[in-house]
Amino acid sequence: MTFKKLLIKNNSSILQVIDKLNNTGEKTLIVVDNKNRLLGTISDGDIRRHIKKEKNLKISIKNIFNNKPYTCSINYKRDDLISIFKTKKYDLIPITNKNNKVVDVILWSSFLKLGKTKKQNFDVMILAGGLGKRLSPYSTILPKPLFFYNGSTITEQIIHKFAKYGFLNFIISVNYKKNIIKSYLDNFKPYFNIDYLFESKMLGTAGPLGQISNNQKKSFFLINCDTLISANLKKIYNYHIQGNYLMTIVTAKIDFKIDYGVLEIDKKNKLKNINEKPIVNNDILTGLYVFHPDIKKIIPRNKKFDMNDLILKLLKQNKDIGIYKINKKSWKDVSKYEMLDSF
Repeated sequence: MTFKKLLIKNNSSILQVIDKLNNTGEKTLIVVDNKNRLLGTISDGDIRRHIKKEKNLKISIKNIFNNKPYTCSINYKRDDLISIFKTKKYDLIPITNKNNKVVDVILWSSFLKLGKTKKQNFDVMILAGGLGKRLSPYSTILPKPLFFYNGSTITEQIIHKFAKYGFLNFIISVNYKKNIIKSYLDNFKPYFNIDYLFESKMLGTAGPLGQISNNQKKSFFLINCDTLISANLKKIYNYHIQGNYLMTIVTAKIDFKIDYGVLEIDKKNKLKNINEKPIVNNDILTGLYVFHPDIKKIIPRNKKFDMNDLILKLLKQNKDIGIYKINKKSWKDVSKYEMLDSF
């Protein structure tokens, strides 16, 4: 199908749009003027909303179509467009020249077919197999990865934050209420590459790393399902690659208030001073890491193994561990029910 079949004039009627949508089998058309200059896009959803409101099929589409569509130039990069398609969920993207004339169209359906030809290594492992004890009793009903925060599930937000930087391939480690999690996340498979690692028993915060395939050839992120990071994830990944680290820890410096008076005592057990409820400042684990695939060789097979165990083991083996510091405002721990809106 040539892209011109997806063009429709801005003085067309709703009925003409419906006919053209039916003939092309697409969900969106590109609205142009008489010189094929881009004016906007119109989708079946735009039509449905108008019909529900006005019930008039003969009216012109001039006041209905989206007049601020996303476009790209003829020099587009395919990987960049895949990320945009998946995060914005567009059906198509018009390609325009310097005069704003439509010269081609990129269809999401064509990208989707290409994406299915080859299974890629994953970019991100999301740990979603825990019990969510800190969210009990609510987590006995709904698994933590599907709790809502700011209008969408935590896991959706994690996926979209990575997709923003071009990381589109995910593996979800599941155990507790795994079927509910899988059933929900399968809805996003048309937009992202999602696979699952099924833990036969709970393996802790590092144990699932021992289960990854030997075919994994590139470094990848691991993130807890209650961690939201707004820092530049591409920069973090590049730091890890350039440092040739086996493991990179993403850390933030945060303040801790001690709710007691802290005594300073000399060697003779005499009081020197007292600090009333002091604030201390320390680097903490944010719950985001980057790993070289060789990390699999360090992890015991099918045994519970936590991240602290892994870090201590690597230190004993004199392995270099990269540290990437982010601003504390770029990190959010959403593991407490006061922060969530599921209930």
